[in-house]
Amino acid sequence: MDVTDAFDKEIGIRSYATIVALQEALSKFSRYQGVKFKVASSFRYNEGDPRKETLAYSKATFACVLKRTHHCPSFFRVEVRKGVLQVVERAMEHNHSRIAGDPLPVVDLTEQFESHFKNVKLMSFNEVMAKVKSFEEATGSGFRVGRSDLFKPGEPERDQFRYRRITYECVHFGQRKSVAANAGTRLMYDLNGSASPRSPTARLGCMAKFDVRYSPQGFKITAVVMKHNHKVSPSSLSGFAVGKLSKRKSTQYQQRHCTEDGDEISENGEPFVEDSRHAEKIPGESSPTSAKHLREASPAPTEKVRFSAPQLVIRDDNRAPQPYWMTNPATLLRKTLHSERPLKKSAEGGIETSSSPELNQSERRLLLSGKMQRLLEKACLGDDKRFYQCCGVMDNLEREWAREDAMMMNPSVLRHSSCIIMEYYRCISGKTAYTNVDRSAPLEILRKRNERVDMEFPHLPEAERFHRKYANFEEINKTVPMMECIPADAVFANREVRLSEVDVYGFDYDYTLVTYTNDLADFIFDTTIDMLVSKWKYPVELKKIRYDPNFLIRGLHYDIKTGYLMKVDGYRNIQPGTVYKGLKPVPADVVQANYKGLYIPSGLVRGSVATPEHKMTQMMDFFELPAAYAVCSVIEHFDQSGIIYQPECIYTDVKKAIEYIHSSGLLHSTICADLKRYIKPNPQLRDLLIHLASHAKGLFLISNSGADFISKGMKYVVGNGWERFFDVIIVKANKPDFFRSNSAPFREVDESGAFQSWAECTKLERGRLYQGGNLNLLNKLEGWQVQRVLYFGDHVYSDLADASNQWGWATAAVIPELENELALINTESYQKNLHRLIFLEELLMENPTCRTAVGQAILSSWRKERDQLRQVSKECFNPRFGSVFRSFHNHSYFAQRLGLYASMYTSTVTNLLQLPINHICYPRRALLPHEPH
Repeated sequence: MDVTDAFDKEIGIRSYATIVALQEALSKFSRYQGVKFKVASSFRYNEGDPRKETLAYSKATFACVLKRTHHCPSFFRVEVRKGVLQVVERAMEHNHSRIAGDPLPVVDLTEQFESHFKNVKLMSFNEVMAKVKSFEEATGSGFRVGRSDLFKPGEPERDQFRYRRITYECVHFGQRKSVAANAGTRLMYDLNGSASPRSPTARLGCMAKFDVRYSPQGFKITAVVMKHNHKVSPSSLSGFAVGKLSKRKSTQYQQRHCTEDGDEISENGEPFVEDSRHAEKIPGESSPTSAKHLREASPAPTEKVRFSAPQLVIRDDNRAPQPYWMTNPATLLRKTLHSERPLKKSAEGGIETSSSPELNQSERRLLLSGKMQRLLEKACLGDDKRFYQCCGVMDNLEREWAREDAMMMNPSVLRHSSCIIMEYYRCISGKTAYTNVDRSAPLEILRKRNERVDMEFPHLPEAERFHRKYANFEEINKTVPMMECIPADAVFANREVRLSEVDVYGFDYDYTLVTYTNDLADFIFDTTIDMLVSKWKYPVELKKIRYDPNFLIRGLHYDIKTGYLMKVDGYRNIQPGTVYKGLKPVPADVVQANYKGLYIPSGLVRGSVATPEHKMTQMMDFFELPAAYAVCSVIEHFDQSGIIYQPECIYTDVKKAIEYIHSSGLLHSTICADLKRYIKPNPQLRDLLIHLASHAKGLFLISNSGADFISKGMKYVVGNGWERFFDVIIVKANKPDFFRSNSAPFREVDESGAFQSWAECTKLERGRLYQGGNLNLLNKLEGWQVQRVLYFGDHVYSDLADASNQWGWATAAVIPELENELALINTESYQKNLHRLIFLEELLMENPTCRTAVGQAILSSWRKERDQLRQVSKECFNPRFGSVFRSFHNHSYFAQRLGLYASMYTSTVTNLLQLPINHICYPRRALLPHEPH
């Protein structure tokens, strides 16, 4: 039963000034949805703190009341943020149906307990035992020691009080199952009150317990919970030894050694106190009467092991072969990774053990945390992906340990844990082609083989040595395996970003929160051509041209004076073969003559005083692509028709037409008139906003679009009430001047864009819309820490450049083209071509020159093949301009600007859902030319 949507709507996105308000909302939600929650863990405010009366908790986790009996995973966590309680995490998928009334019968012994222990001074441990025993006899309840903390030897309180703390738990405390393997049947009561055979110590999920804590004035009783979920009467404990405070079997997180050498302890390291007057032998099972007998009856302790590969023997009986339930995992890993001794197996086919003492649980837990991570780092040879795989497998194994915290196991659990260990062993010992070592290994092999050719056969002609090296290249290239596929929904980091330190998330609107279909580009192109024909009297034949969305890519440069469209790399060099005028390529010699080479000066790219009449513009926006194609189409038509023209005039006319389409409202009104046609649905966007809001993250929106346009689009994609997700909504922000100016004020508007007030805006309210403003004023009103803001946008310059450089925000670029590029990169044909190109470039770098004409011809053939491989790789993305991110072996100018201004980038903003809220985005280390590859 999933009540996530109802929870988010009624509780998740709200804030609560008092704990009473939260409880009332939760009570109403529980009645309507048929679920119930209780506080599972909490951090209360100290006495005297005024917040204790209103908020009560600084942090609290509420769990489903059926967590123990039905293992229900549903919970939610609240924290105090900005003086109010907010939901920061939730899981609302219940594994049961609606709860009608109280889900479990309750026998409340609170009053009897308070009256029994009222005004009682407990000045020794013996007095505590006597008082607890008398309470058990009076009420019929049974308790055992759950946890305890002994005074250390030599402390003066040890003789009289013995314990610093004792937790007494009901004998039916714990997950609902029986811990007796072959115990005789005993008449007990089920939850519905009917009698049924059950072990007298069966776990029924009872929550009754209380703590006894030491103080100088005597023991104090705290944390009293006396609500039992089973029938309680003196007859119900007829088969249980009242006063026999047996220690329940502890989990790996709870076990501790609390006695000195020589003390009488149980098999779990706790004092065993018995009262022979109430002891009763269970039919079919011998009850040990001393700690010595207990040690003899219990299985042998876990011992250190060594082995070649993990092996688990599945036994017919239900008892685990070792006390905890399997071989010591910490020793298993230590011996596997570090032992150099020969490995042996026992005669029974199991694992040979030694006589070394067992590690205690705290040591085991230590190895499963810090030391385990260090071992994994060494075993995985620094490869992140395989390291995370190993960690994931280890997490699964640890969950199995936590799930079976008792001695008893069934064969299915053993078989499952065996599979997990075998998988872990393969992750540790196996090597894949994805690791850095294995990827570089073929290149290293090629280098060594070619070095051997030069050293062992110096007398061979140069051409023969080149042929042998090329043969080595062909042979090794065939052995290179496929690289692992890169997920299309991945998030890539240029700089390290710690999401746990991000408190505020900001978003642009167009092509960030909302993306558009190709029909919008068709509309912009057709409208532009119509305006050129109708307003500036361009040839009517232009109306026959249709927009081609596959002709251009983002990031291209357009020379306004010459009419050349080109792709430039990160060093401002023109990529050969990517210069077009109209729809046809420009010959290389013409390009060389026009620019006196392939290098573009920075003044020409950006515009300067030295070149006021000659500059370039870069297409960084999706709205600019149909405009650029309109320019190319007009130039192509004029060239074919023999019409004399000036390229700069065509560019200016198209620019004016585009500006009119935007400023007149024609574009926005067309989109709003048919939202289904022009806007792509994105059901995950609402989930993302709920996810961030549920973790108490601040959200804001800054867009150059109008209020009416944004409101209709967000209602279509997110739904009604979308404004409630955002702390600040700014429309018509006039970016990038919004980040640079300090003069523009904020003005409140409604959804239609009408001004709501003419007074000075002194605060920005949640869910309200504001127009204009500037970032300096926004920071003053909101008080954000600039290092804790992450802003998403699609335009590298207008959205990200000033926010990153001037204000220090972390920025994220939304690049929709990334999804298609990754799909091509993951194909087998592309990877084969890429591998061959990399090996061939390595071969050319090892042999930059030659001494003979024959050798020169061979090197020329290699360079020609390299150029062909480069062209094939380029045409995989776009036949004319290639990839948005790469210009042969260099970054494109677009990718270089992206790396400069964006902390991270991804294909869509909803990919953020794939990352945990505390995820750390690490950039890959980029090797410099002088560093070893």
